[in-house]
Amino acid sequence: MKKRMMGLAAVALLAFSVGCQDKDSKSSGDEKKGSEKDAVVSFTAELGTAMKKNQEPISNYIGAKNPELKTPKADLEKLKKEAKDGADQAAKEIPEMKIPGDVSKENSDKLKEALADLGKFFKTEGENLDAKDVQASGDASFKSFNSKVDEVNKKLGLATGDLHANLK
Repeated sequence: MKKRMMGLAAVALLAFSVGCQDKDSKSSGDEKKGSEKDAVVSFTAELGTAMKKNQEPISNYIGAKNPELKTPKADLEKLKKEAKDGADQAAKEIPEMKIPGDVSKENSDKLKEALADLGKFFKTEGENLDAKDVQASGDASFKSFNSKVDEVNKKLGLATGDLHANLK
């Protein structure tokens, strides 16, 4: 559970580190790119918040399934319902997130694809809560999400990272 939360923290850290880049070095020709960078950083932070909000009940359920904790069945069922609700909410809301207007059409389209992949990740997690390794069920979707976000960040000269590895 802690490792899963570290992954979500990595998203927030990525947004923070990108936001701390030196903006004084921009030339006048880079102003548009600078506002696009700012928009992507802001969007990434918003996305990190949405992910954390919806991932928390899933992580709580996964942690409570640990046999060593001997979590009562009634509590497990309640946590499972909360996890399913969180996964369903994320699968619905995340793909519908609005990309800021300052983001170029090309990058906006790529981010929309990434959001769709992240929505699939949460949908798959919600459908596989009883699996031994819930996270593994959505690995392909999360890797695709991560790759698309990295592609946009790389084009804009922003930090990239393997967010998927931090979720395991």
